[in-house]
Amino acid sequence: IRSLATLTMLALRTLSRSRTSSPAFLSRFASTMKTGDVIPTVDVVDVAQGTTKFVPSTSLFEGKKVILFGVPGAYTPTCHNDHVPGFVRDLKEYEAKGIDKIICMSVNDGFVMEAWQQGLDSEKKLTFVADPQGAFTKAIGTEFDAPPLGGIRSRRFCAVVNDGKVEQVKIEKTGEATCSLSEHLLPEL
Repeated sequence: IRSLATLTMLALRTLSRSRTSSPAFLSRFASTMKTGDVIPTVDVVDVAQGTTKFVPSTSLFEGKKVILFGVPGAYTPTCHNDHVPGFVRDLKEYEAKGIDKIICMSVNDGFVMEAWQQGLDSEKKLTFVADPQGAFTKAIGTEFDAPPLGGIRSRRFCAVVNDGKVEQVKIEKTGEATCSLSEHLLPEL
């Protein structure tokens, strides 16, 4: 796992050193999810149920008010140091505002997501979900192609989902990490 983390960080450093502000491989996006949309039914891996067991994405939201946030990759510097820790830190405040669950999703396999969750000591705090082929990410329109990171990845986003219906969504521009962070979402609930 450490070598995977090292490769991911090196790829991100390479991307951040790019002299162009908008590399060609980051410029193609599908239409993105919006307020009022219904969460698509796509098979994903809820690592709490097993690293290779697929579940329908809709099962994660049924009868619950959920914060869903997506990140480009496990162990990537901003995701690892800022994005996930913010939601872990603010968990009690979200619960006090009626949030039943917080889900972190990334285009990674279940083994990587499980190891990342354990490394962040966030088991029993956040639900980590793997989107191995990027099917969910494509279905909600947050994908971008990043060959240095292995292909399809998700832009950073966060959404408030109530019983499968999107009530609020914030999707970052590629390379940014502001509006989808916990510190920006929490005051708006």
